[in-house]
Amino acid sequence: MFTNKNYKFILFNLILVIGYVGSFYLPTKAHDMYRYIGYMSVIPLSSVKNFFSQVYSQNPISAYGLNGQQWPGSALLLYLTAKFGDYRILSAFTLALTYYVRLYAIKSTYEKSKVIHRLYLIIYMCAMIVTIKPLLALSVFRWYLAISILMFCAYLELDNNFKIRYLWLYALAATFHPSAFMFIGLRIFSMIFSGEKKTRNIGIGITIIFGIISIIAHNKVFGLLNGLFNHFDAYTVGTVSGMQSIETISYVLYFTLIIFKSVSLIKEANLIKEKHNALNYLVVLVVFNMLLMTLPIFDRIIQYTVPVSLIIIGKYSFNKNKWNFIDYLIPLTILLLGIIEMTVNSYVAFPQLTQPILEILFLPIHFN
Repeated sequence: MFTNKNYKFILFNLILVIGYVGSFYLPTKAHDMYRYIGYMSVIPLSSVKNFFSQVYSQNPISAYGLNGQQWPGSALLLYLTAKFGDYRILSAFTLALTYYVRLYAIKSTYEKSKVIHRLYLIIYMCAMIVTIKPLLALSVFRWYLAISILMFCAYLELDNNFKIRYLWLYALAATFHPSAFMFIGLRIFSMIFSGEKKTRNIGIGITIIFGIISIIAHNKVFGLLNGLFNHFDAYTVGTVSGMQSIETISYVLYFTLIIFKSVSLIKEANLIKEKHNALNYLVVLVVFNMLLMTLPIFDRIIQYTVPVSLIIIGKYSFNKNKWNFIDYLIPLTILLLGIIEMTVNSYVAFPQLTQPILEILFLPIHFN
């Protein structure tokens, strides 16, 4: 019989193995990590101060269109990686952190529930695992670090509600990828329409403060917003293939199910006077994602929306003695979609490795 310690031990070792395998990732020219390697090759390694002085100079460090001005956190990681390590360490760390945050959030939420039913946990853990495409986490490290931090915030707010002290985590996520500001805006928007007075006041207060800052430093704020808009706009260019259209329709149907379930849970929470701020945020997030269904960026946003939906809905499902059809349908839908995606699009899900996988797992290999 497995105990909590057994599960934690298995989870910890699973993350270590995943990170170790990820350290053998071999990027190609089509991968984002290839560009980051090029960026690291031109970084001045004399000191952090000199590095950031050049990043924010009139002629910033640039390679493959990257300059680091809008993502200082990621720029610092690239500097440290170039000076003390190797890109494979950065990729492996991102992959391990991605799995850890998602699986930890599900496992911890289950442990806090009133009902002990291992099958529920196993279903959600399996569904969460297939929300991750390993190649993307290894290559697109900035995006995955940012959304991992944001997911951790969503997990914290399940029990503690939104706290002012969580703002530094949101800010940290934005230093890795500016798109984090988009999710921060959605979170604040959901707070403004919260049924809880304290949360609503915090949302309104943050909005007012941002408005005052925008008036005082309008040039810098509008410059930042313009940069963020251009960054967002870059992901709206392109065409959507037939297979992507089928995937999009499948996820839209899933999101429709999530909205139905969330509204139902909000009504139940109102009856027993429970907090449901996380559900408000989930509805706003899902509706926003659905509005982007005709754009290529839809596929990127679901990389955050889907796992967050599992974390939030999972909290309520784990507290039920007996699941109904929809309770099973939500995680099983993601499990099925994830398996199909990884099977059909395996070339964008799994990375090329420097060694055969069996040698990596069973021989004492370490990269040079």
